[in-house]
Amino acid sequence: MFFEYPKLLWLMVIPALLVLHYIYLELAERHPHFRVSTAVPWLVKGTGFKSSLRHVPFILRIAALCLIVVAIARPRSSEDMEKIDTEGIDIVLAMDVSTSMSAVDIQPNRIDVAKDVAMHAAAMRPAYVKSTDVPTDVLDKEKDIMREQLLNEGKPADKVENILVGKVRKYYEEVCLENQIFIKAENKETVSKFVANNGGKIVNAPKGEGFKFFAGDLMEFRTNENYAKPEVYLLKTYLVESVSGSVVNIVKDGYKHKPFVGDKIGVAPEEIGGEMSAATITKVAVSKVGEQEVWACTVSGTIAAEKGDVLVEAGEDGKMLIKNINAFADCDGDMPYNAEEGDDEFEKAKYFYTPAVGGVYIYIHKMSPLPECVKKVNVSQFNGLFKLPTVG
Repeated sequence: MFFEYPKLLWLMVIPALLVLHYIYLELAERHPHFRVSTAVPWLVKGTGFKSSLRHVPFILRIAALCLIVVAIARPRSSEDMEKIDTEGIDIVLAMDVSTSMSAVDIQPNRIDVAKDVAMHAAAMRPAYVKSTDVPTDVLDKEKDIMREQLLNEGKPADKVENILVGKVRKYYEEVCLENQIFIKAENKETVSKFVANNGGKIVNAPKGEGFKFFAGDLMEFRTNENYAKPEVYLLKTYLVESVSGSVVNIVKDGYKHKPFVGDKIGVAPEEIGGEMSAATITKVAVSKVGEQEVWACTVSGTIAAEKGDVLVEAGEDGKMLIKNINAFADCDGDMPYNAEEGDDEFEKAKYFYTPAVGGVYIYIHKMSPLPECVKKVNVSQFNGLFKLPTVG
């Protein structure tokens, strides 16, 4: 045995001195005394077992002090030492904690849902956010390993590729945040489904690449009677620069919604959700009208519009797609076009978003073009500001 800090054993001098001092007091008979008329009761000094027990507390205190000194000197039974190198990682997550995160449009509120996802990420350490983030070379290498394993297991060569599909999906569940099983889920839902359940599926998602929505864009947040199956409808608006036959020229300045082939648009009705005459875009090209850059949209019919009119999206029922404006986007957002394929209904949903609710003032000049029917829902009493009615 040896001690890691042997010099600390010099502290044993302290209990030794205390013992010597105690013995000195006992031998010197330094006890309190007083005078009495007769000393007969005290002639015989107690020397029995009970008399010796008075030393026990002192002995225990000295023993405890000695053990403490030995402990801090760090006794060791072997001099063999092994160096172990360990690696760690510091996880730093940045989170928006502005007042909008206290909104209860998702349950229990935005900040708590964000904390739950952050906790999952810290615990599970995903390498990527979603499956499309996995580099091609990394995925190909994993596939080669899986393919070799399947062949070594005796799987038929013509069946390996089909089995590989499931193997790749399992790989995504291990390394991609969106595909991982959420650690707090009671029904084994993935993180992406957990977030989706606390937001809404964007129903009228863009039909092509390059779409962007902007802070202040108005939306409709719909659920069923049980506050389930949430859906988000984005109010897409288009400012008319001019109309020439079946070509509608829509202002393009980087701050307006982009039209796509297949969009069904028309002049906004007098009331939100009202009847409207609409036509389907069949072609979109970038052009110019004078100095103004535009999207030249060829439509399937005729749109009776003029410069300054605001076009909106129409539904299959021939009415304005948006029926009730009750939410808005609190930040800009890019929506890359990623058409998912598969039979799973969830996978077909390309975009999920959690909009903000009413109670916030928005600068009108920074919003997308507003048709007159939408301006009617503005409850702000300040010129130049837009505010939705308080929800709930």
